Amino acid sequence: MEQRPSEGFFVKLRTVLLIILFASGLCSIVGTGGGGGSSGGTEGTSGGGTTAATMEEDIGGKADKVLDVIQSEGVTEGVDVLTSLLEEEELPQGLITVTPDSIDLENLPETITVVIDFGAGYTTDDGSLFTGRGTITVSDIVVSETAIGASFSAVFNDIAVNGQTYLNGAVSGSLSISQNTQGAMVLSGSIGFQNFEWAGNPFSGSITFSSTPLVLDLNNPSGTVTVAFNAFVFGENSISGSVSLVLDNLASETLRIVFDNFTMNDFTITSGTVDVTLTDEDQGTFDLNLNTSEGIMDIAVNVTAGETSVVLDTETAGILGGYTVSINDVTIPMDWETVPASGNMTFTDTSAGVTATLTFNKTLASDPPYDYSETP
Repeated sequence: MEQRPSEGFFVKLRTVLLIILFASGLCSIVGTGGGGGSSGGTEGTSGGGTTAATMEEDIGGKADKVLDVIQSEGVTEGVDVLTSLLEEEELPQGLITVTPDSIDLENLPETITVVIDFGAGYTTDDGSLFTGRGTITVSDIVVSETAIGASFSAVFNDIAVNGQTYLNGAVSGSLSISQNTQGAMVLSGSIGFQNFEWAGNPFSGSITFSSTPLVLDLNNPSGTVTVAFNAFVFGENSISGSVSLVLDNLASETLRIVFDNFTMNDFTITSGTVDVTLTDEDQGTFDLNLNTSEGIMDIAVNVTAGETSVVLDTETAGILGGYTVSINDVTIPMDWETVPASGNMTFTDTSAGVTATLTFNKTLASDPPYDYSETP
């Protein structure tokens, strides 16, 4: 029997995440100046009536911002370092204390507290020295036939590895999953950050999520999950507005993402959708139809996620801000730091009759990792 694409749903989530990440990258390229920023004097404006010189500055600057995000390892590095603790075969007594010390899953206590205290320091088998202290509290625990929920808080006091602080500050929130009389699930929750830092990146603000009744039948799913960002700041980035995932068309292999006044830094998507269509476990197409602070974004990009690379391509040219854009077999290696990319992207300013091409043929060690050219 032929396997339905939906049977590989969880594998496909990897492709969806890659697609959304690249969509954010495209937004960054045309945001904060692309498609309307003035260059001063008589040189024209970028993304519409621009000269070749200002066009190179505009596109190159925005591409560099995307690459800065790709090359940022602060969060992933923190995960890698902290998870080394989990690889220890046996942790010393007293390093982690759970209260109560015995938990009956059929009769859960109202509150569970976990204290992690490295005291004067704990050295793992791989030589990493952990210091600091953290307390995690789970309270208001509800487990029944129709509901699961709890509140949580965590306070970290300079948890560091080899002298570098990875966790500091506080985070708190709640999660509730309930089932209505029709058997559908309803999701709600929030997470807030109070002077919280992860690997040196400050976090503040809050994120809330909610849903309409969700039917998670892969043959006929329905419902909407909405994530709202409330003055959320991480590192040097800020996000506000909301993003919703609409599951109604998931049976036909399409996930719709809806934006409502979604702002990241100084780029805003006032409204619009991204339709992600999964054609196979590692292949998909996303179709952007967005109204943004930099103009209309109307482009469909095919994405193939392999074991060693991700390939991006457009069958027809689309619109990003003031540019007509084509993506031609851009192949991004998983190890871009040492393996060169390939393919190219073209940006055409129709009003000026200028086309810029980014040719990807270098590793991330090059600055920039592409060649820029213009015609005419």
